[in-house]
Amino acid sequence: MQPKISPSTHYFPSLQIARGVAALAVLLNHAKAKKDFFPAMPRAIWEFWFNSLGVMGLTIFFCLSGFLITHLLLKEQLNAPTHVINLRRFYIKRALRILPLYGVVIILGHFLLPFLMDVDIEGGQVWAHYGIKTLLFLLVLPNYVLFVFKPHQPFTDITWSIGVEEQFYLAWPFVVKKYAQKLLPICAVLIVVQISVELACYYLDSLKEQGQLLFYTNKILRAIEWTRCGYFAIGAAGAVVYTLKKPLGSFGERIVQWSPWLVVLISLAIIAGKFPLQMLALGLAYGCFQLKLVQADAANPIIPSKVLWKRWLEWVGAISYGVYMYHCFVIVFVYKAATNWVAHWQFLPTNWQVILLHCVVLIITLAIAQLSFQYLESYFLRLKNRWKAPSVGNSGS
Repeated sequence: MQPKISPSTHYFPSLQIARGVAALAVLLNHAKAKKDFFPAMPRAIWEFWFNSLGVMGLTIFFCLSGFLITHLLLKEQLNAPTHVINLRRFYIKRALRILPLYGVVIILGHFLLPFLMDVDIEGGQVWAHYGIKTLLFLLVLPNYVLFVFKPHQPFTDITWSIGVEEQFYLAWPFVVKKYAQKLLPICAVLIVVQISVELACYYLDSLKEQGQLLFYTNKILRAIEWTRCGYFAIGAAGAVVYTLKKPLGSFGERIVQWSPWLVVLISLAIIAGKFPLQMLALGLAYGCFQLKLVQADAANPIIPSKVLWKRWLEWVGAISYGVYMYHCFVIVFVYKAATNWVAHWQFLPTNWQVILLHCVVLIITLAIAQLSFQYLESYFLRLKNRWKAPSVGNSGS
């Protein structure tokens, strides 16, 4: 069930496709990574291509969020009779979109399944710091659960990025409301901060020995790095350029035009091996590509694509929040079941075993995400639409 888009809605089909690609990238990465919990699962050499797909997908998600939220806030400020952003309405809409599914995942992944499933979770130390972790989950601070305790937990680890996004949503509207005309310099500062912090962390990690001062300095820098402020700022800067029609200049226009090739080249370099600032390089390239995509969408009316793979990816993008939140549960259940049946499918070559597992995980995840969208998320989306700003559409975020 695709979200219904009215003619007045600010909707970007290309970004929906990008969202679908990002969700699938994260799923494939975790389909490989979660095999650490199930040593009997078959592995293929070509799966090394999946090693970096998770962080690459999240880079796209963060840039997307920065663009879409900033675009909506700026459009509301431009179109509202008083030219003032209604923060109460914004926060209610964000809560209705994010919290219901987040709550389902925390109930299942933190309160129920760790005690019901025979899976090596947190090295058997499920109860370690359980009260503090529970409090952080309830306060929608799951990123600090992962940052502080680093639990070996296959169900709720995925929620760290939801915490990062929610904290961005909490702070950014105040910035847009007060400094709308200074957003580009602010975004530039945030990107420079992200670059500086990541370089400092890269240097500190390379040191063989760290004294106590350097150890805590590294921790503080890592906490700043985990805000992903630079990635949101990349998307936000694109939204400022697009929404307020800021000129890019001839050099900027060339970069935007060449951005698809930059995304491909940087992605291949990341898959081939790690290098400093690799995700920021991808984020900057994707941010330019994202601007090219929305400009193309704006130049054409919203016509459903006749290309089957585009329509399929757009559908995946529409249910991508469910794909992102449920896929770890599906992977664990499928691998758990496959472990019990591993002796019955040894006649298949290893490569085909891996492909079969990934296909089963993908199909079940998409089915659950569709049902979730149709019967859970859509209810809260209808409530969310009651808080729609006057003359401002929903970008599908």
